Amino acid sequence: MSTIAFEFNSAIVGSVARVISGPFRGVAGFAANYVARSRAERALAALDDRLLQDIGLARHEIHDKVWG
Repeated sequence: MSTIAFEFNSAIVGSVARVISGPFRGVAGFAANYVARSRAERALAALDDRLLQDIGLARHEIHDKVWG
């Protein structure tokens, strides 16, 4: 019987893992940002006009302020 020796280089494996996982982190960050902004927009839209005026917003400004 013969055996096969395999050398494990953790630096190379770590680099490959970062390259592969990079796009997924970008998508996850985009999704989290989208969800947070959507919730903020809904929360502000649920306020009455007087409360919005107290924080310096008009109803027509909500979308632009949240999404930037």
